[in-house]
Amino acid sequence: MRLTRNRALAHRSNVGAALRLLCVALVAAPARAAATPGCAQIVGLKDSSSGSTWWAQVLNGLPKVRLDVELLNGKDAKSSPAKKTAKIVGALSPSPCASGAALTGFTLNPHHAAGVDWRDVAARRPRARAVVWDRSNFVKKVVSAVLYEQPGCRSHNVQRLKQAQKCRRATASTPPRDFVRRVRGEACDSAALFETARAIWPNATVHAMAYEDFRRDAAGETIKLFEALGLDASPVAAKLRTRQRTIKRSPEDLRKTFTNFEAIAAALEAASPATCDLAAMLRDTAATPFRCDAAAVCRHLKAREKAGS
Repeated sequence: MRLTRNRALAHRSNVGAALRLLCVALVAAPARAAATPGCAQIVGLKDSSSGSTWWAQVLNGLPKVRLDVELLNGKDAKSSPAKKTAKIVGALSPSPCASGAALTGFTLNPHHAAGVDWRDVAARRPRARAVVWDRSNFVKKVVSAVLYEQPGCRSHNVQRLKQAQKCRRATASTPPRDFVRRVRGEACDSAALFETARAIWPNATVHAMAYEDFRRDAAGETIKLFEALGLDASPVAAKLRTRQRTIKRSPEDLRKTFTNFEAIAAALEAASPATCDLAAMLRDTAATPFRCDAAAVCRHLKAREKAGS
């Protein structure tokens, strides 16, 4: 009887040990799965004058990353919607892991993609994800556009230091009301990026990145991107290089750029909604990230224009 009881106790002890080992294995399994390198492909929706070429260059410097810059350009914008749709579908692999790359895709300005059948794109490439890249400072996007219009500065990506220096020394005088109107356009364009991203893959989370955040901590922002896409982010800190092959055309301090700087600042202050200081964007010299709701700014400035302000 005592022998039988001892056997029973030993059996229960063995079962308990086995269950404890099983629990440890189940807890550890998700961690191992999460650490397994995967692959992803993205459509990087971006606006003009947002620093997206630099962003793509930095990412392409990482192992197993291949991003095409501006899949559709100005010439493609004149193509039929069917041709543009086919080009986008063709650039997204149905089997993204087959190439051995961790991250593939391209950047795209929605202005060049008018008429694209995004439902068809999503249906044929359901594994792709939309990533929004933009400047959080709408005003500085206008500044880049104004400087682009100056003699000697008409290059989308300035790659020569002398040309950049010439652009930075350029001066302009823009009617304040016209400047505010252009800020409205940039805010509306920023809002449209998110609308487009949500419309393509409505059931997927849209990952957003801001130029200003990337300037301050490129590695940290890239790690966030990789983690959001389920990728192994361990190579980022060691391999990321932020040296620019393109050069920023606008100076940080704009007081010498616009001969009517204070008049523009006053107009922006008067036009600003309560939740977004547009004049502060103009005066900023430190690439400060602004957390304004682009859609709300767009609606506010449209309403002012409609009222004749």
